[in-house]
Amino acid sequence: MTKFGKKFLTTTAALALVAQTALAVGPAHAVDLLGEPTEEYTEVEFGTGWYIRGDIGINFYQDVATVESAATVPGFPSPVIVETERDDFLNFGVGVGYRVSPNFRVDANIQNFSQGSGEVRSTVSPAGLAPCDSGFVRVTNFDINGNPIITVEQRFDGSTDITNCQASASTSYDVWGGMLNAYYDIDTGLGITPFVGGGVGVLRNSFTASFGDVTCSPQAEFRCNPTDGGVPDFGEEYTQQGPRNNGVAYHAAASVLAGLSFQISKDLSFDATYAYTHMFEDPLFGGSNGVQDSGVPTDYHAFKLGLRWEIF
Repeated sequence: MTKFGKKFLTTTAALALVAQTALAVGPAHAVDLLGEPTEEYTEVEFGTGWYIRGDIGINFYQDVATVESAATVPGFPSPVIVETERDDFLNFGVGVGYRVSPNFRVDANIQNFSQGSGEVRSTVSPAGLAPCDSGFVRVTNFDINGNPIITVEQRFDGSTDITNCQASASTSYDVWGGMLNAYYDIDTGLGITPFVGGGVGVLRNSFTASFGDVTCSPQAEFRCNPTDGGVPDFGEEYTQQGPRNNGVAYHAAASVLAGLSFQISKDLSFDATYAYTHMFEDPLFGGSNGVQDSGVPTDYHAFKLGLRWEIF
């Protein structure tokens, strides 16, 4: 046999021996005989980029209580008392966002901007104004012994007998909005991240308005005479309502934002934000159903605190 033939048989025998050994010890041990894999694997965590947020803020407005001339309120004699109350010290909102890159994120939020009410009232002459004009007065007749025998109602001219007749008008509003915002985060590496941003959206203002309510407040012996079908008792205060209307107006809006973000944990951040939002006065989508809402503020300044939770 040649030298090459001997080498081939030797190699074949060696391979056969390894195969027999592998079959004898089982597949698991056979892998061990071939040695451990030399490649190493690193576990990588990928975030989705989505987050949810909630904010509560403080609005900056000044309540108004003034006396104005009749020229500013058509149909009301002077002096006219104008009272405006804005119940909008706090605002709040919720939203959902997405981090596009380490420094850029966007979100959409729904926010309550403000609520308020206003009233105009004036003491007026009852002449020609129901229920104050042409009212009734109680007249009691007595017999010779001083006992009342009949009580009758006698019509009188309210312009000479009632002096506490008051006309009023009022409005109330509630402003909500949906905004799309974009932010640029400035990475400082210090755990505090300044950011700037801006947004656009639509604000929805729902409001009610009334005009020409007249309140008659008679003394005990007088009775008001409304023309709306009501029959008040003697001495009873009565308000005859004027026109009523409810409206919903949609307005375009834009905002500018700036603030600081504090990293609380890997997924949770605390935001302190100043937000300025301007509501454009031109109504969208059909307007305000014939009701003017010029008393609603169009500029909103707010300082907001919020939490932002990144979803992984």
